[in-house]
Amino acid sequence: MLIREGDNFLEMIAAPGNPQYDTGVSFEIKVQSFGFTGQGSMYVDDLSLKSFYEQLQKLENQRQGKVELSSMPLQVWLKICSIDSLGHMALFGRISRWEVVLRCEHILEFGFSFDPTLLPSIVKYFETVVSGRFNL
Repeated sequence: MLIREGDNFLEMIAAPGNPQYDTGVSFEIKVQSFGFTGQGSMYVDDLSLKSFYEQLQKLENQRQGKVELSSMPLQVWLKICSIDSLGHMALFGRISRWEVVLRCEHILEFGFSFDPTLLPSIVKYFETVVSGRFNL
């Protein structure tokens, strides 16, 4: 999935979790926001992912409100929300990684607006992820 507005973008690529240990989904994430870039990964359990998808459908239909998704552990969080009464949308988030040897957390917080006509394709992407029909 790609959300792009000008030079700013968020790319998420899903992969299934390990069935021996979990039933969630892992995502590889790349972000570029106003010249800053970062990448990371996140794991989301099935229940949280389904709830996010259902809220995302509601956001698409009403064009008001917000939806949030966060990883376990909290290394990544994403929020898609309306930013005015006209239904304009924005994406906010945070990617972080703890460096054990240096005992230092690397963090990228980002935010940018995007064309609300992208919402149907975002919903469709998460529908395929929730249903388990995504390509590896």
